[in-house]
Amino acid sequence: MLRDEDSSVRWNAREALGKIGEKAAKNEVIDYLLSALRDERSFVRESACYALGIIGEKSITNEIISYLVSALTHEDVSVRRRACDTLRIIGEKAATNEVIGCLLNALKDKDSSVRQSACYAFGKIGEKAATNNVIGCLVNALKDEDSSVRERACEALGNIGEKATTNEVVGCLMTMLRDEDSSVR
Repeated sequence: MLRDEDSSVRWNAREALGKIGEKAAKNEVIDYLLSALRDERSFVRESACYALGIIGEKSITNEIISYLVSALTHEDVSVRRRACDTLRIIGEKAATNEVIGCLLNALKDKDSSVRQSACYAFGKIGEKAATNNVIGCLVNALKDEDSSVRERACEALGNIGEKATTNEVVGCLMTMLRDEDSSVR
């Protein structure tokens, strides 16, 4: 089914593997999912990102992370967003300089759902992502026009912990208590 001619069949197979979770994390399955990240159809790539995130952190390799990093620059917004989401699921294991750099670029994406997912990923990676550059970009995200991005940026700064405890960050977070959107406050 993973090699079926019909892209809908391939998509459904990947969705099912993702739902099965860690039990599906066999080398052959992972190889198929990696090949799906190169499929010509965006929805197949998106479902492959989803399945890779769900099959379990123990099965994640540097090769998988590398493919997810390349998906962060895909032309389709749903693929970029799903790549951020999958890196969030992977968490601290994804805390490489390359991933952090690409997630920083995702914070500047034209689509707010990608920016939101990038903030969420930084929140899950936590202290391992706590560089001055990351903290500065998350502080800038507190000014995003989209309230969901601002909300996730607040959460990310909180999850980064002590390294984000500067007067500037605390001041910005205090300002967020007066945000027009209650989900941010």
